[in-house]
Amino acid sequence: MSLNLQERQTAAIQAMLALASQRTLAQPGAHSPQIASTLPQASTAWKILVFDDVAKDLLAPLMTVGMLRRQGVTLHLPLKSQRSTVAEAPAVYLVSPTEETVQRLLEELQQKLYAFYFFNFTDRLSDDLMQLLARGAVEAGMVSQVVSVVDRYVDYVCLSPSEFSLNKPGIYSLLNGGSSDAQIEKAMDVAVSGLFCVIATLGVVPVIRCPGAPSSPARNIAMKLQERLATLPQNVHAQIFGQAPSSLHRPLLILLDREFDLSVMIRHTWLYQPLIHDLLGLRLNRVTVPMEDKDFDAGLPPRGVKTYDLEVRDQFWQEHCGSPFPDAALAVSDSLAAYNAKLQEINSQQGGASAALDPLDACGSAQGIMTAVSALPRLTEKKRSLDAHTSIATALVNHIKARGLDGFFETEQNFDSDREVEAVANAKKMIHRGAPGTALDKLRLLMALFLSRPSLPQQQMQQLEEMLRQETGGISTAALDFLRLQQSFRALQTPGVSAAPGAGGGSAGGQSAQAAAAALGTKFFDKGRGLLQGVRNLLPVKKTLPIAQVVGTLLENKEEPNFIYVDPRRDATGAPAVSPNSLPPTLRAPFRQAIAFVVGGGSFVEAAALRELAQKTQKPILYGSTDFVAPCDFLDELTRLGGGSLSAAAPQAAGL
Repeated sequence: MSLNLQERQTAAIQAMLALASQRTLAQPGAHSPQIASTLPQASTAWKILVFDDVAKDLLAPLMTVGMLRRQGVTLHLPLKSQRSTVAEAPAVYLVSPTEETVQRLLEELQQKLYAFYFFNFTDRLSDDLMQLLARGAVEAGMVSQVVSVVDRYVDYVCLSPSEFSLNKPGIYSLLNGGSSDAQIEKAMDVAVSGLFCVIATLGVVPVIRCPGAPSSPARNIAMKLQERLATLPQNVHAQIFGQAPSSLHRPLLILLDREFDLSVMIRHTWLYQPLIHDLLGLRLNRVTVPMEDKDFDAGLPPRGVKTYDLEVRDQFWQEHCGSPFPDAALAVSDSLAAYNAKLQEINSQQGGASAALDPLDACGSAQGIMTAVSALPRLTEKKRSLDAHTSIATALVNHIKARGLDGFFETEQNFDSDREVEAVANAKKMIHRGAPGTALDKLRLLMALFLSRPSLPQQQMQQLEEMLRQETGGISTAALDFLRLQQSFRALQTPGVSAAPGAGGGSAGGQSAQAAAAALGTKFFDKGRGLLQGVRNLLPVKKTLPIAQVVGTLLENKEEPNFIYVDPRRDATGAPAVSPNSLPPTLRAPFRQAIAFVVGGGSFVEAAALRELAQKTQKPILYGSTDFVAPCDFLDELTRLGGGSLSAAAPQAAGL
């Protein structure tokens, strides 16, 4: 079984757009033909795609406009937009299975906007809503125009072949704040539905391992997921999962609570993708970068912004998203040099007739264009990618220099090995009023100290907090108050597999981040030639994150008393579905594949660590979470949980 989730989700969307395969409802996930008909033998080469906000987000990392065109989509329009009637065209809908959505679909049937309707839902449409849709179609006299109603089970966002998000922010706050039982239940149901969609896309029922503590949200989600899988009607189970694969090929689904490792969500990092997420904002693989401005250091706002899509088709991104930033920046320089050399080679073959040849430039002789035509698409795509990463690297350098982020990363990393007196002294130095960095940077550093030094005397920690408030103009330290309240729960973390508390900062660091920052100050010129000279002086220091340790241990199927087994297929046969460590002989061998899912927010630092583990073990590993949360956003959640607000600190952080 392939564990390339992005490939499988893309295939599911392409199957949805292939209308010829939907002429009857005899297909997985389809409802009974209460309101369906057979599509007449009319042309289905062209169609209109209509989507809601949820579908828009899941489509964004998967499908480009060009890909939609190749699937015959001539128009792609939001559900809530005002749309004109196109009476000759079929319309494919991808929407959420909510009552509000169904009511909107009924309005569109009344308006008779399109020739035929293909209704696809991101998750299961309840029987009540199905009946509502059926009655509405009858009342509108549009039964023969509704060709199919299909549950697609794609309600998640796939960011790469091995990373996914349920795109549900705020789950950590719901589970750890003053939420009602109904709100907590709803949050867990949302996670269960998203995980079920992932499993349905993969087409295999996994073996689940989760924390054994009864209070664990991850355990409760595992129980709910087990129940949903075990109670599926036999025909629906067969439609979604087909022939059950051998037990040897079932993946391991590992559910973890965010409390398992909080430091990775807060610490400053030195990895390329997590830095982009932290400093520039990375959502749905899209990043917005301020245009390079010579007055940046003077604190003036940027003159404009550019938006870039970082996706699986970007080879540079796939190779370097998890690299230490200096290595990634140096790779930009090397790739640009290779690109320029290739252009020079093409030009020289023309005897200098087209000295200015560039695949993005309309100039150049006809002879030069004809010579380069075979290399044009590849070079054009490479040039666009390198221009994007040059701009991104420039913006990151500006932030690193202006905020002294190299110092924060190095100090936080050293909290793990420094003596207590050294760690406290270094923290005081970094949070001093004259030290670089925003108030949020300094608060994050102090929280990293607290998490890495749980035995630090409370009085000493309170003195540091008071110093921080004085030096930053009164920033709220409510997040630290919340962590203190939760500290007792940290003892429930798995002691046998947890790494050192400070492992959350990243899997790569530096011998001298301060020296590296000086190298980062090198000005970019000629689109990056000579980029980051001297950066090789930054020697990586490998550390193992807690999530990499626990996933590695559980992949080997080793006994771990803090984690229980949950097996939906065993329940279906009457055997116990939940057990501490006992499994049938067919499931006692090491697992070949794993899905690690964190309840309450994920980190691209953890994603990079699991990619590294997958490469090391040669075992595919998926990483997902309820949402990928940037450090400052997670800090804001913790602050609100502690009864405070970071609104006063936000302008300083956003001033860059």
